[in-house]
Order: sequence, then structure tokens, then C-alpha cells
Amino acid sequence: MSPRRVSVLLMASILMLSATLASASLPKVNPDEVRSKLSELGRPEKLEVNTDELYINEQINYTGPKAMKPGSVIVRLDTGAMATAADAALEGALAKLGGTIDRTLEMKDRSEGPKAAAAAPLRFAFLKFAEDADIEALVAELGKVPGVMYAEPNYMFYPDATTPPTDTYFANGYQYYLYNDGRPYIYIDEYAGTPGSDIRAVPAWEYANMSFNLDSSSVVIGIIDQGVCFWIPELAPNMWVNEAEFAGTEGVDDDDNGFMDDVYGYDFYHNLGINDYESGYFPWMEDPHGTHVAGTISSDWNGSGTAGAARNAKIMSLKFLGPGGGYTEDAIRALDYAAMMGADLTSNSWGGGEPSMALAEAIRASGVLFITSAGNDGNNNDFFGHYPSSYANPGSPMYCENVISVAATDANDNLSAYSCYGEQSVNIAAPGTWILAPIPKVGSGGTLDYEYSWYTGTSMATPQVSAAAAMVIAQDKDNPGYDLPQYHETGYSIWGTVKNIILNSAEKKSQLNGLVSTGGRLNMYGALTWQQLPGIESITATPTFSSVAPVDIEVSVELEEDFYEEIGNIEYRWYLTRLDAWWQPQETGVTATGPSAVLTVPEGKYGNYQIRCEMYDTDNDVVVTTSYKHVLVAEPESVVLVLDDQWYGYEDMSWLDEIPFLVFDIPYHYAFPPMDIPSTIPNIVFWTTSYTTSGVLNEDDARWIIDYLKYGGGRLFLASYEMLNMIDGYYGESAMSTATAAELLELLKINDYITDYTYNVTGDLPLYEPMITVEGDTIAWEDGLTLDLEYEVWYPAIMNFGDVITEFGPGAYPILLSSYGGAIDEPTRAAYGLSYAGDDYRLVLLTAPLEAMQGQDYYNWWYEDIDSNGDMYNFWYFMGNSWLFLTGDGPDRLVAWLDNPETGGTYSAINFEWSLQDVPDTTHGASIWYRVNESSPWEPVTLYTSGDDLEYPWMSPPATAGTQYQVMLHVYDEWSPYRASYDFEGPFAFWPVSSAEGAGAGVDRANGLVNFYVNAHKPGTLYVYDLSGTLIFSHEVERGISTVVWDIMYKGMRVARGLYAFRIVYEDGSASRVGRVLINF
Repeated sequence: MSPRRVSVLLMASILMLSATLASASLPKVNPDEVRSKLSELGRPEKLEVNTDELYINEQINYTGPKAMKPGSVIVRLDTGAMATAADAALEGALAKLGGTIDRTLEMKDRSEGPKAAAAAPLRFAFLKFAEDADIEALVAELGKVPGVMYAEPNYMFYPDATTPPTDTYFANGYQYYLYNDGRPYIYIDEYAGTPGSDIRAVPAWEYANMSFNLDSSSVVIGIIDQGVCFWIPELAPNMWVNEAEFAGTEGVDDDDNGFMDDVYGYDFYHNLGINDYESGYFPWMEDPHGTHVAGTISSDWNGSGTAGAARNAKIMSLKFLGPGGGYTEDAIRALDYAAMMGADLTSNSWGGGEPSMALAEAIRASGVLFITSAGNDGNNNDFFGHYPSSYANPGSPMYCENVISVAATDANDNLSAYSCYGEQSVNIAAPGTWILAPIPKVGSGGTLDYEYSWYTGTSMATPQVSAAAAMVIAQDKDNPGYDLPQYHETGYSIWGTVKNIILNSAEKKSQLNGLVSTGGRLNMYGALTWQQLPGIESITATPTFSSVAPVDIEVSVELEEDFYEEIGNIEYRWYLTRLDAWWQPQETGVTATGPSAVLTVPEGKYGNYQIRCEMYDTDNDVVVTTSYKHVLVAEPESVVLVLDDQWYGYEDMSWLDEIPFLVFDIPYHYAFPPMDIPSTIPNIVFWTTSYTTSGVLNEDDARWIIDYLKYGGGRLFLASYEMLNMIDGYYGESAMSTATAAELLELLKINDYITDYTYNVTGDLPLYEPMITVEGDTIAWEDGLTLDLEYEVWYPAIMNFGDVITEFGPGAYPILLSSYGGAIDEPTRAAYGLSYAGDDYRLVLLTAPLEAMQGQDYYNWWYEDIDSNGDMYNFWYFMGNSWLFLTGDGPDRLVAWLDNPETGGTYSAINFEWSLQDVPDTTHGASIWYRVNESSPWEPVTLYTSGDDLEYPWMSPPATAGTQYQVMLHVYDEWSPYRASYDFEGPFAFWPVSSAEGAGAGVDRANGLVNFYVNAHKPGTLYVYDLSGTLIFSHEVERGISTVVWDIMYKGMRVARGLYAFRIVYEDGSASRVGRVLINF
């Protein structure tokens, strides 16, 4: 059985047993066993990658096809004083690229009311190119134009609905989602639901009838979707009407809003006003989906047909979806129209798989509640994003506070099988299966007609939440004695309050816990009767970290000082949930009650625990508010895996980072920022910010890391993509203070860096980049790992990445270099990672996205042929070796050298010396090999000597002075040769005088000097660098043979032991090849 097959079977067992592993106390990890498993995996193999194909292969997309409008690009332009320059720069770029401006849009920012609306608008330009143009290449080029804030494709979106067979008959009981009494809800008797599994519409209507006459006509809902067939009798009475256009002249923009004949709204797909003119709008058969959504919200209560959930609410028809979908550009235009014309909220039953910054900014700027469908792919949107619904994720840099994301349930309050979900990305559920509403059809003789049809999808759940929001707003507008309860006295938006009422009044369902953020289904009655109860200011837990289990945790709750009069009886409920398996959170149920309590973590049950406190109104049977705290119970030998900002997402695969720990049986436990646990924990910490592109590390995160390195366990693996860009304020104001940023950079051993390096160096968007390992490194170089960054897999829409380190702090070494940079001793060097092993702490830092290192082979490994994988095995090695480095149980750097004699001597023997740093107690053997040059075969110096003697005298060298040799040292564990094996192919070494052009070096231990033997064919300068690339020593040399002596001093201090690089740079700019010398005394 091959080593690879062994590892595959191991992985299969791990996936099946992972829940058991997570719940049990694991024994102390033996580093030798990890090394053994590394050896069992076999030396990583790398697949040949065709880089051309990487540019054209489409991403596997979990939310539908990756589609964009041919020949169309959206750009956002600078405003204010920079606007004119931006316009000119864009015109110049379009002249070169062969494009034109199709239209522009200046959208007022209404997110914070009139003050914001008076500020500079969002300026969008919608660009047009040839339909066969390379859109992604154009986006990359346009993103570089001065004054262009960003460029992106004009992505396509689709309705989030499926359509079962239609039926024209309607009978009471078929609208189970409004009132479910257990009767069949379609004409098939077996399709009957559970009584009470509805949105509580009937008691809500009864309450609204007493409160505000059950009249929502003061509220306008923008249906951004397909069009709405306003002529259907169910809908005609409840259409919003633009009075100026209704009373105006056909073919004239009567209200001067930029849109002609927009009586009932506007069709942005066809660029037509929606009206009932004889010569006007007529693409009705394209609009069943939008019409169905509108009917779900506001079908007229006329004694026949269906009843809308929000009686008399006004419908504004904003069409941007055509028969094949719609584009971002038109969605933004529709949203701007809705805000401009006074819509109170928008209902958006559509989505796709690509994030759009332009759309996210437009949603924020609209200043109205944006209710949207979660999608019908059955995916966890926390991991596989769906847009625009994933903008509801607070962990996303594109987070929009005014978005509510809606999942779908069935007639039994279970999540529908097709519905997307996500505890962070999806807020609430509502019935979405078999929803009945009117749609258009072609009648006899080709006339317009309509019928009632059952549709299924999150598209059908969304309008029910929109209807509930409309009724809450209507209650505020139409009831003089009622005001929306505010969370804050000032500065809190109406839509923000409505959103919080809708979410806080959700009816909790155990089967929805962990699937949506509220853990509940829409409750319209609860929303209308909801009052502001005292909120939870904070909860405390003592301790928040323990290295032993069992442990008692004392918890208590602190209430907000300012609140409205308390209504009902409040019960405090405490829950304890272990989160060590992302696929299977383990909740204990109600563990205790009362404002303070003691929660017990059982013996041996190590893990990350979420403490949840619920304030429960027992009179109204509703959860008022919920607050959380995290506690970590972790063995000292376990790894704390910090998953930071991982919920932004169209591809989050941060869970893949866990696999190496499963493979090597290293216990690990989650932690999630903001860090509730103390920074003094003794454990190794692996902190990954995944692919998040802004807000990567904030002030609190940075302070925790700083304190951990100084006062805690001090063994950190940090993969922080875009951290350097964020510190520079690229995404706006830096998330940490100047002092904190400076201290963090110092501790991370970063003296200088370049942001967006790869993008700027290549002038293009590299989707594939092999990284270069650095000689002597035990994390990547030792095992000959081939580690690549393959952005095409997860990063097709991110254009600026590749931050690199160019100057390193004392004692730090680069471990992974950009292939676009220079050699380690050249000013153009650029490193994606570094390592540091000091007496104070240990560090492995990666500035590239960790997921990109898993590469295209992730799909082969996970979905297809795991035996063909290369990238994942290299990734596992990298993570396993990083863990060994941080434990201090392996060598920091692998070094071997020739102990060169003093200048001028003659020798009949040469002594080899080597070093094995921090290796655990064991017995080693060694073999030594040499060769004259890289094309020569390796010849043995000795096939065996004691590896622990750390030296070997070569009594009869085969050549005379002036010959150079390269030495390979192989050290192994004599008792288990496969457990620990270190190969070192040392640098070419010279003694005592080199006849080759360039320079050689010899160490004079007796006098503490390095002698450089120079054979220069023209005048120049000898330069010496440490492996961080810092210039340590220089000396001018003349043409010919000479000797340069270096006293190994730098800035008045003796240099550290280690490997140093040197070369001669001649006056004409040419240079000799690079040599190496090791100072080991």
C-alpha cells in the first residue's frame, strides 16, 4: 500500500469519527508521532498545473451559474474635488480599451437621513464594451484608473423560486402560512401541516383591527423583482400610483424624476414606464414571479381569490428581472428609484453567487429596509455565500445593517430542504413551500387573464416578512397613540427599529436553532405587540478559560440602565453549547435559570463553549433578547484554532484549516473574536482570518495578540490576509491605533512591507503563483514542499492581494518568497511568510490567504480522485511542520557547514561540523555526501557516522586547494529511521582559495573573523546580507585576486549566529553568483 493510500484511508476514518474525537479528552501529543505521520504521508507530490487553464476555468459555484452581462462593467467614481479628474481619467482609459459610458447614476446616500443625503452622492458609471470582451481583464485594468474606486462585472441575478404544478382552484385552508389548522393546504390530502405552523397572521389582523383599523395603505413596498401585473383584480386596488404621471401627459416626464410614464413604477429591464396606457407597457407574461410576490404581500381582501398578509399595503413595481434574470446595474437603478420615490421598504426575492461592492453600497445608501431571500441551493450561506442576502452577515466587510435575510420553512415549521441557511448570514425563517398567489396567464383568444398558482422557494418566504414589516410601520404611521419603541433615544433609524422588532419577536423553534440567527420563524402578531423590554447590557462568566475539566462557571447578567416600562414576567434562561464541531454543535438545553447561575462543564469535556442567556417573556411566550459569552476549556497541549472574520461569504473554506489537526491527532478547540478568553492562555494558537478583505484585525484583536506573545503561551501561527493593507487604511480608517499597529508590527517582526505587491509587480491579476522556499527553513524547505497560491479557486472577484514583507525584524527568517520578487539578498525580495524562534516567543506568519494554498486540488481531493491530490498534502505538511516548529520540539533551522581553516594554511584533512537544534532526546545516525558542482553525482564522504557527535573529519579530500564542494548531510533516528529525517544540501563551500570568478568565504574561528577570497574580473563591491535581506557589510574590491576580512560586526555589535549571503556587484551593474557562509560560533 502506498503512503498516499494510507493517508487517504486515515482521512476517511477521521471524517467518520470526528464528532467522537471532538467530545473526548485526548492524550498529550507526542511530537514524534506527528513526525511519523508526516513520513507516512510520503513526500508531497505536486501536480503539473497548466496556468493558462487557470485563467479560464470557472469557479465551482454553489449558487447557480457565474453569469455576467456581456460587454458590461460597473465602476464607482470619486466625488467632490476629484470628480473631474476621475471622469477625465476614465474617458482616457475607455478610449484605449474600446469602451463607452452607457449611462451614469448619482445615488444620494440616504442611510442616515437628510444630513447624509446632502453629502456627496455615490457616482456609478455603467460601461459598455464589445460583447465578446474579456470582462475580468477589463475589470483589472479599470481598477487601476485614477479616480476609479473599484470596478466589477455587471453580475446576473435570478428569482429565488421554484414552481410546482399550477392549479386555478382556490379553497379556504390553502393559505396555511397565514392560518394553519392542519387541513390539507393543496388539493392532495396527504399535504397537511401542523396546526400553529404559521406566521400568526389571524391574531395579528385582529390586533391590528383594534389598533389601526387593519389598514396598511400608508406604507409603500418596492417590489424589486420581475414586474407586477397591476391589472389583476387582486392587485389593482393596492398599486402605488405616481400621481403626477397618472394625471400627466403620455410620453412626458411629468414629475421630472428622470423617468417617463412611470405610473405604477418602472421597468429597468426594458427601460419602460409601467402604466396602463393603450400604447404602453405590455410584457406581462415575463412577470409571474414578481406578481406572485406582490400578491403574497397585498392581494386585495375582496371576498375571492387569496388574501394578502398586509391588507392594503401599496405595491411599487420595480422590474429588473427579465426572462433570463437581471443585472446588478438595473438592480441598483431600481433601488435608487425606490428610495427617491418614497418606498418604506423593498422586497427582494432574487440572488446569485457573486458579491458586488456596488450593490452593497447602494443598499446601504438607500436608507430603507431591504428584505431579501436566502436562496434555494440548500447551502450554508456562512460558508457558501448568496447575494445580496449574505450582506446580512455582520462578519462581512460588505455587511449592510438594513438587510434582513429570509430562509424558508414548510407547513410543519421545518427548514425546507431547498432553503439556504446560516446562523450568521440568514436572520429569520418564514413559510415558503406551496405558497398560493395570483399570476398572469394567456386566456382564450390570446387575451390577458390570471390564475392562482402554488410557488415554492425562499422567494415566497421573503414577502411574508415584508408584509410583517409593512404592518409594523403602518401601526406607527396610522396609530396616533403608538410610537415604534426605540433602542436608543437618538440616532436610531426607523428601519433599524423595525428590523430589530421583526427579529426579536421571531417565534423560537428548536429545529431552526443554529440555522438562522434568531433561531425562529416569523411571528406577525409578536411583531405588532412587541414592546421594548429591558435589554441585556452584558453577561459575565468566571472563569472564561480553564485547562481542566470539570469546571464550574459562575454567570450573571447585567441589564441596560435605560429601558421602557417592563411588560410581562421575565425569566432568564441559560444555555451551554459546545462548538468544537462546526457541523454538529452540541447544546445542553436549558442548564439554569435566574439572573445568576452556575454552569458546569463535565469532566473530560474539553472544548469551546458558548454561553447563551435568553430573556424570556413568559406572559407573551416570546424571547425578548439574547446575549452570548464564550468560555474555553482546553488541555494545555491542545491548539486553540481562532477562526476570525470567517463568515464573509462566497467560499469560506476555513474549516479545511482543521484537517491537518485531525490527520495528526492534535487536539484543537475553536475560539472566535472578540476574544472572551484571557491572553495568558498557555496553548499554541493558530489564528486565521481566512479570506476576509477588510477589518481583518481590529484594536482588540491586536491587543490580544500582543499580550499573548508577551505574557501568554507565546506560540502563534497567524495567517492574516490583507492585514498590512488594512493597517495602511486601504479600506478606510485603520481598525487599530497607530501605537498598537507599530507594536504589533514589531512583535510580528515586520520592519517594512509592500501592499498589493503581486498585483503591482505583474501589472495584471495573477491567479496562480508558486512560492519559493528558503534554504534552511524547517517548515517548508526541509520537506521540499511545493506551495502555491491559486486564487482562481476561491478569489475570482478580489483584485488586490499579495501583501509581502520586505524587511524583517531581528531573528526572523523568511520562509516563503514571491516568485515575482528577487533573490533573498536583492532589494526586490518579497516574502509571504516568516518564522521566528526566540527565547521570548515563537511565531509563524503568513500574509497570503491560507485557503489559496490548498489550490485547485481541493476539488480533486474532496469531490473526485483524492489519490491525485498534491496541493492538499503539501498544505497538511506545512501546517504540521508549523505546529512542530511552534512546539519547540523540532529544529528551528537545519544547518550544516564546513569548518574552514585560517587563510594560508595547507591541509591534509577537512573537518565537517553540523548542528541539530532543539531535537528531542534520541540517537541519530548520519551520512555525508559531496559533489563538485550541481551536474556532478553525489559521492560519499561517509555512509555512517554518529549524528550526535556533530562533527566528522574528512582525512583525505580528493582535490587540492581551490576546488569547491557542496555537502549534503542526512541525519536520521537510528531507532525509527522514518520518524525524523533531515536532509541538508549545504551551500557550495570554498577552501582555502577559490579559482572561480566571484567570491568564496572561510570562517576563522580562532580570531572571530570571516575571510572572503575574491577573484574579481572588474572593480566592484562585496556585499553581505542576512537572510532577512538586510545589508550587513560591504567592501570595495579591485580587479584580480584579493582577500577581504570581515570582523562580523554590524552597527557596533557582533552579528548573530546564522547563515549569511554574499556576492560582488560590479561597477557596470552585473554581479557574481550568490555565496553563503555560516557563522556558528
